[in-house]
Parts: sequence; C-alpha cells; structure tokens
Amino acid sequence: MKDVIVRKAIPDDMDSILTLFKSLVTMEPDFEYHLRKHRAGFGAMMADSKRCRVLVAEMAGKVSGLCTAQLLYSSAMGGFIALIENFVVADAFRGQGLGQQLLEILEQWAKKRGALRFDLQVDQNNAHARSFYETNGWVETNLASYFKYPSL
Repeated sequence: MKDVIVRKAIPDDMDSILTLFKSLVTMEPDFEYHLRKHRAGFGAMMADSKRCRVLVAEMAGKVSGLCTAQLLYSSAMGGFIALIENFVVADAFRGQGLGQQLLEILEQWAKKRGALRFDLQVDQNNAHARSFYETNGWVETNLASYFKYPSL
C-alpha cells in the first residue's frame, strides 16, 4: 500500500489514538467513552512492550488506523494467545488495505512472541467488521462474550 507507515505508537500519538478509539466506542452499545480511563489504558499498554503492542498507521501524514494486542496465557492452547482488543480505521481511509496491513503486522509481532492463536471480539451488529474478518481468514466461534464489573 502506497504511502502507509505502520509503526509502534508513541506518547505523541495519544490524541489521535483517543480520537480513533472514540469513533470505535461510540459504535458499540456495550461501552462508553471515558477520556481519562482510556488515556490511562493506552498509556499502560504502550509502557508494557513485553506483553502489549499498540500500532498506528499513518496515511497522508495522519494517524488513520489503530490496532492493539495483548498476550495472554491460554490453558486451552498451552501457550500464549494474542487478544486483539482495539482495531479501527478512520472512515476516510477504509477500503484501501490499511486495516489488513495493521492486522498482518500485529500478527507478526504476536507470532514472534509465541502466540498460538489470535482472538478478538466484534459487535454482533457490525456487519462491515464481521465481513472484513471473515474475508481475512478469521472464523466465528460458538462462544458468547460476557463481562461483569467487580463489587467494590
């Protein structure tokens, strides 16, 4: 892909990351945007380069895509899996291969660290994303996703 740079995010990218992340969160009814929490979360991921990777894609000199992964130990796999948590491409840059390139580079990072499987979650109503993943070799599982907040 012409004029695309995919690289590890740096602290100076934080405002662009949060803007992209806000566009992702506002599409998903299970989540709310909380600037301070998200800034802390992305900062922690950027600081933990052993287990986490935050990638950005630049196109036309602008951060236009975001993809993150975290390594988790899976007893089912007997080794690490990579949880792809945040993946978004700005509307103006979709359909140009940017997302595919981000995921490929993130998968390479995870493979080098021993990841045996890649996992992600997608909003059930996001037909565009589901189609993208299926076209790129991802397989839908029979698992349902649940979460619970701890009682404080």
